[in-house]
Amino acid sequence: MMKKQRTSVSKKKVTTNRSRVNQKSVSSYYVRGQRYCKKTWRQLKTRRANFLKRRPHRSFRLTRRRDYVRSLHVPGYWSLTTQAVKMIWSNKRLFFGLALVYALIVFVLAGLMDQETYKKIKALAEGTVEQGAVSDLFATFSIFGGVVYGQLTNQPNNALQQILGVLALIMVWLTTIWLLRAVSSGNSPTIRDGLYRAGAPLVAFIVLLFIVLCQILPAAGGVILYTTLQTADVLSQTPLLMIAAAITGLLGVLSLYWLTSTAFAMIIVTLPGTYPMRAVRMAGDIVVGRRIRILLRMLWLAIMLALLWVIILIPTIKLDAFVTGWIDQTASFPLVPIMVLLVASFSVVFSATYTYLFYRKVVADDSAPA
Repeated sequence: MMKKQRTSVSKKKVTTNRSRVNQKSVSSYYVRGQRYCKKTWRQLKTRRANFLKRRPHRSFRLTRRRDYVRSLHVPGYWSLTTQAVKMIWSNKRLFFGLALVYALIVFVLAGLMDQETYKKIKALAEGTVEQGAVSDLFATFSIFGGVVYGQLTNQPNNALQQILGVLALIMVWLTTIWLLRAVSSGNSPTIRDGLYRAGAPLVAFIVLLFIVLCQILPAAGGVILYTTLQTADVLSQTPLLMIAAAITGLLGVLSLYWLTSTAFAMIIVTLPGTYPMRAVRMAGDIVVGRRIRILLRMLWLAIMLALLWVIILIPTIKLDAFVTGWIDQTASFPLVPIMVLLVASFSVVFSATYTYLFYRKVVADDSAPA
């Protein structure tokens, strides 16, 4: 009888101790959760305060002009383009050599634009000239447009080759930025040094490219919506056409709004130890209050690239027509496709150089955010 009482008392003690332990564990978990929530809340408040300090302008609220005007002391359009050209020309062995290396890689992966396709484009344009439908100058620009379209749509058939082509494009961009930093620091790098050492931020840059794709989605969705409605003959009425065009334009403006800062993020992400989202935030802080002026200079880069293609390819097309008119055996030589590949490779190097120099000029103007 005594043994049963002792066992019952011991069981009660054990259950009591267990309940106390459970209560303590529950209370400790509650305290930990409360502390974690308070810590998270403080971090969110700190991040919000820092964000407001970095970007005092509030969306959908009227801000006085004195509060959002931000200085941008950078060279003019022609001056900045001239500086990029001088930088490349003073280090022509580096940058022209890098463009040639990239052209060889693209040639191995994707090849040239088909010479037979170029002949068909040329024959079609010359046929319209002979019929008197268009002038010779218009036919030359038609060939130019067909050649550019053929180069842009010249993609490898194999998915692995496409991935390697994108990686080659990324490496050329990173190598150009690395060489520019080395040259600006007074060093004398080589192409081999750039190719071997510039790949450190490769993963971060690939993540940044996914962010770029997400930023392009609004514009792409607007174009797809407009094309679908036009194909379905929904836009036959003028009011619907205007509404669809306005929606497409607004979605395109949204993508441009994001991409303006992402262009600088592609430079910032190459800094050692910089993560993609941090690069996006830093780029956003740099362009805030200056976005339209920066966008205009990036559009100027696109105009300069288009002018470069016209200046080089139009005489090449004329030269090819002149040579093949005298010597029939040269008709199979892909002069124009080779020149298109070289110009496309140089365009990547020039774009990286222009963007890097522009970024350096903007960063040098350390005015307060607006």
